[in-house]
Amino acid sequence: MIPSKKLVTYATPRQFHGMSIPIAIQSVYLRDYAQRNNYLFSLPVTEVHYPTSYYSLANLFRSLQETDDFGSASILMFPLHDEVLFSRLFDLISGSSNPILHFPLEGISGE
Repeated sequence: MIPSKKLVTYATPRQFHGMSIPIAIQSVYLRDYAQRNNYLFSLPVTEVHYPTSYYSLANLFRSLQETDDFGSASILMFPLHDEVLFSRLFDLISGSSNPILHFPLEGISGE
């Protein structure tokens, strides 16, 4: 079966919630997830290694197309501790093509 949607992925080099997963491992994990779920895989957009920078993630959300969904190894990579920043990032998603969000470590998938 030919994939009809692309899984646009995101990775971060920084530690999140006490975990540090190398970007190469995140990428392999997301590629496997995409293949198992019949998505075209897009290499991860990688965040700058500054504690409060989500510039790359914000730009990724702005660039999503109609046939794109979003994947990140874990929802814990997001700024859950900063309600304002978290809200701003997800406002960008609602302003885009309303992709399905995938966080395979937690088993979360949905709009």
